[in-house]
Amino acid sequence: MKSITPDVSANRNSILGMKVIISHNYYLDCRIVIEWAKKSESKYICCANAHMLVIAQESREFRDVITSADLVTLDGRPVFWLIYVKNILYYFLGYSPLQNNRIMQFCGRDVMEETIKLASALSIPIGFYGNRKEVLDSLISKIKNKYPEIVIDYAFSPPFRSLSIQEEMEIVSTINKSNIRILFVSLGCPKQEYWMCDKKNIVQAVMIGVGGAFEVVANPNTRPSKLVQKLGFEWLFRLSLEPKRLIYRNLYHSPKFVLILSTRIIFKSIRHLLSKVHIKFNISR
Repeated sequence: MKSITPDVSANRNSILGMKVIISHNYYLDCRIVIEWAKKSESKYICCANAHMLVIAQESREFRDVITSADLVTLDGRPVFWLIYVKNILYYFLGYSPLQNNRIMQFCGRDVMEETIKLASALSIPIGFYGNRKEVLDSLISKIKNKYPEIVIDYAFSPPFRSLSIQEEMEIVSTINKSNIRILFVSLGCPKQEYWMCDKKNIVQAVMIGVGGAFEVVANPNTRPSKLVQKLGFEWLFRLSLEPKRLIYRNLYHSPKFVLILSTRIIFKSIRHLLSKVHIKFNISR
């Protein structure tokens, strides 16, 4: 695979007022992940969906975690539509924020599968952290069947409790000794994002928070069809599979995402109208 310079800073964009480095094309950016991995760079990637963005609006601390990420992918159709429509409007206003890049939605499982495919071809060792042991076992079995050459040198299911400082240190030491270059993290949002941010420059690997991707890849029956994904109804499909876990997220975070977005659109429209009559109105973009 041809080497590329891992320079994604030009893609810094705004999501609900947060300046982040947005990934627009995962075929390209997964290759950038590989370049980082080859150099044993310690970085972390967040897959942003509506749930994550609402938490970031409610918590300054979590907002800082997201804006500090080395790459943010558009996970979830609402976030994809938000960026897509915004950049179309910018285009007609005379801006070109994407610099001719194509906007693509890709969730954690897409990032994970594409990265594993590339890592397998280049014998780059990978690891998995999080979720239940039975899920990890099934996941690893599925991946090894699909990619016989893949090198998996680390897999750990942490206990469902707060870890002591000593336990955290032992985990980091084991990860680094395993010599993996890419670590997929499945602890759920926002726990996995806090964990990756805390371990940056400590864990010598590219960390990618993939949420529920472990279960989906381990059990393909939990994956909706492409049509359902494109129509933006994956949330409904997943809700039918895990109603107890997802009911609060869909009844609270999704409507709040729409409310936050609508409020920002109204404020921006007012600012634009007032600018036409030369009245300054200080609302951050």
